[in-house]
Amino acid sequence: MGPTADPGEGVALMELFKGAFGTFKNPASHRRVDFADPTEAAEVVLLADLLMRLLDKIAAAQNAATSP
Repeated sequence: MGPTADPGEGVALMELFKGAFGTFKNPASHRRVDFADPTEAAEVVLLADLLMRLLDKIAAAQNAATSP
């Protein structure tokens, strides 16, 4: 999120991460989760990829803001 982002967007992004963790990461920590549908499994991987790219953008923006 950039410095001009609406505060609600930051909350929405936080909720997106919370939802992804609650839906896809946490169940796999407690039991075996099988994705019988290969398309669904691929979409979960793509969601994780998107979330990682969002984190990379945030980290780059923070580094740019704190660099001399």
